[in-house]
Amino acid sequence: MPSNRGFEVAAWLGLGYLSAVLQTAFDAKSAGPHWMLAVAAGWLTMHPGPRGVLGVAAIGLVLDAVGNGRLGLHLAICGALAAAAILVLGPMSRWWHRPLVAAGLAFGDAMLFESLASLSLSTRPDLLGLLRTSAATAAWTAGLLAAATLMTTVGLRLLDCGPATSALRLNNRWNRLTNA
Repeated sequence: MPSNRGFEVAAWLGLGYLSAVLQTAFDAKSAGPHWMLAVAAGWLTMHPGPRGVLGVAAIGLVLDAVGNGRLGLHLAICGALAAAAILVLGPMSRWWHRPLVAAGLAFGDAMLFESLASLSLSTRPDLLGLLRTSAATAAWTAGLLAAATLMTTVGLRLLDCGPATSALRLNNRWNRLTNA
């Protein structure tokens, strides 16, 4: 594994850990941003394909591990939503793909998880409240990822010094032509 790739994986793992800490620090039932799914959307847009779907499913497994719900629901939901996003969007190269994927993951995960959890408990979910909370979570998550993308893009452009200039190479070609 090249060193750049190892650094990239380490950075994504650190970002995933930080998002898991932030996710558990805030109330999961509130309509705030879904930190882990924002990281999952970033991973999926950077690695569209089976590797991206596997990464999003792994984040779903971490969501199952830190949550109080049924084990495996987030894993299945996140994996299916990631595969659907790849099928619908194809190559994700535009700037607006990240917030769109983040909103889709957050909305779909919140709706499907609560719906499937209520089916297993034989209770009726409050559909209007669930829609309102899921839409707010999706909007916050998309805004979070759009702001992070904007800051990253501006930061990388500020750090970019342009192409490196090579040293001037002098040759004696003109001297040889005039002495002939």
